[in-house]
Amino acid sequence: TGLTFGEVIESVAGANIQFVFTSKDAGRNDVPGTVVSQSPSAEAEVPLDTIMQFVIAKTENPPEGYVFGILERTLPDYQVPVTLTVDAITPDGTKKQVFSLKHSGGLITIPYLEEENTLLKVKVADKEIITYAIRAIREE
Repeated sequence: TGLTFGEVIESVAGANIQFVFTSKDAGRNDVPGTVVSQSPSAEAEVPLDTIMQFVIAKTENPPEGYVFGILERTLPDYQVPVTLTVDAITPDGTKKQVFSLKHSGGLITIPYLEEENTLLKVKVADKEIITYAIRAIREE
């Protein structure tokens, strides 16, 4: 805990560990955008197919022009783990890989703090299956 969600994704995706993120309102001692709890704990020895669960303190006031959120989708179950890749394409066309890992299907959650109108593109085995446009929620 205490790491940014980007640091956690880099660590677990690099080890091909599947993960699920949720968020909660930041408490008095929480740093927005950081992981405030996880299950199982970092010290626990777990089977390779364990899905790590992380809770992020919400970023209530992102920088101007940026949006915080979590993209949540359910994928079909795959008989063997497939390569899942997530790219972000900013409004000016800059492409960056968010992460890549072996995934067996089911729930995927992708936390983001990205420029508004950025596209998140999710690919399975190099086939694009999800395109998600990041939009700010406007209050009336």
